Amino acid sequence: MSAAVNTLDHLLSVFGTRTRVEQLEEFLRTVARHHSELAEHLRSQLDAGGFEHPRSLITPVGARQLATIHDATGMADTIAQALNPDTEEDQ
Repeated sequence: MSAAVNTLDHLLSVFGTRTRVEQLEEFLRTVARHHSELAEHLRSQLDAGGFEHPRSLITPVGARQLATIHDATGMADTIAQALNPDTEEDQ
């Protein structure tokens, strides 16, 4: 007798409880949101001439590079798609 293992069954076997799976899902959503917010903030500061102060913790080049990495990796989109796999197929 072979039983198909669905995604939730797999996550429960790895993480133990439904509560823990839900917490991890929320953590991933938070990471995706913060990643996007950081990239947006960097871009808005760059547009406003930010990061030019001699004691700035990040240079304009560094800020631009971080925002570009955000775009290139698509991390927020990847996380969203992983958490909602049917979303893209429905569009």
